[in-house]
Amino acid sequence: MAVSKELATEVLQVYFLGYTGFRWPICHFPTCGVKASELYVMLWDVIAKLQDWGFTIDCILQDGGAANRQFINLHFSDVPTDSKYLAANIVNPSRVVAMCQDFSHIVKKIRNGIMKSGDHPSPINTRKLQLNGNYIVWQQWIDAVKWDRKVNSRPIHQKISDSHLFPDSSEKMRNHLAEEMLDADALNLLKCYTASLINGNGLDSTIELLETTSKMIEIFRHNRPIKNVHDDRIATVGKACNFCQDWRNCVLTNVHVPDKEKRKCILSPACCDDIESLLLSFPEICRIHLEEYPNGYIIPSRYNSDIIENHFCQQRGLHNGNATHPTYSSYLFHNWFYYFRSVTKIQRKEIKCWYSICKTFQLLCSSTSSKEDVVCIVCLS
Repeated sequence: MAVSKELATEVLQVYFLGYTGFRWPICHFPTCGVKASELYVMLWDVIAKLQDWGFTIDCILQDGGAANRQFINLHFSDVPTDSKYLAANIVNPSRVVAMCQDFSHIVKKIRNGIMKSGDHPSPINTRKLQLNGNYIVWQQWIDAVKWDRKVNSRPIHQKISDSHLFPDSSEKMRNHLAEEMLDADALNLLKCYTASLINGNGLDSTIELLETTSKMIEIFRHNRPIKNVHDDRIATVGKACNFCQDWRNCVLTNVHVPDKEKRKCILSPACCDDIESLLLSFPEICRIHLEEYPNGYIIPSRYNSDIIENHFCQQRGLHNGNATHPTYSSYLFHNWFYYFRSVTKIQRKEIKCWYSICKTFQLLCSSTSSKEDVVCIVCLS
């Protein structure tokens, strides 16, 4: 069978991110789409190389693409939740690797799922979320914001704009627009709006959901490090996971709801799986790392793939503005400079490996006069 040639339309970027903030764009590939089996071979080759350079991989963090989910499932013979999304490390059998989805992607998926929830079925309202007998619909947020703008001279939630309530396709990709509809300020707004109603019991489930999402956002966007396994935030993450699992199980086992309608009463199965992958694996990663390094720490705000999104945004804006997409030629051959101002004493071991990477890829490297700093100027070519 003849193999047809096809022009690449996407770039697959692989990044390394350390607990101390050390980061490195390892490799990238032009592609028209990647299969889970191809990801499996490629990523484990990368992990093997990283181990040769002295790096230990504890987690593979991805966005919510279908191939990424299939890649995760390839590592488990049973349900991934039974193993808390901890897979065997085929490069180093004495260790495990967590498989989870990106936090920023999960928040946007939750917001998008609520936006599709409405009282009247339509091409837009494909769901009608239900929790503890009450409905959760996007109109509740819209009504609360309208009430806030009409009644209060100084809005309770000052950040909300029409872009939050009615985002277009590009605005749906912005993290802050999703997070600001599900954070502690949004929770406070819904509570105040509920108190103004004669009968606000119908919003109890919405407030319960926001209490969970606001805690998730507060934890995973905070720079305060987790230094021991008894940190209250680890327990809070576990409670958030239990809430999501109980919600799903409660709806799916409800005999009063027809089977065809059950899927519409909860977030999509993919979204629920993504949430579980993050909330189940994060406490395990904390336990593994802090038991191995008692003086170490984990900063939750780094536990995401925002650096790759920023990388793509910078590439896009390098030529012809952010509204255009770069060609792979420009992605590959135009000068790309990264400044890494790393080094604390904890990062010394990583920097020794960093020099090995530079030597392997024949990259331009130089060190500053300060013993505590290293500057790396990288030209991807």
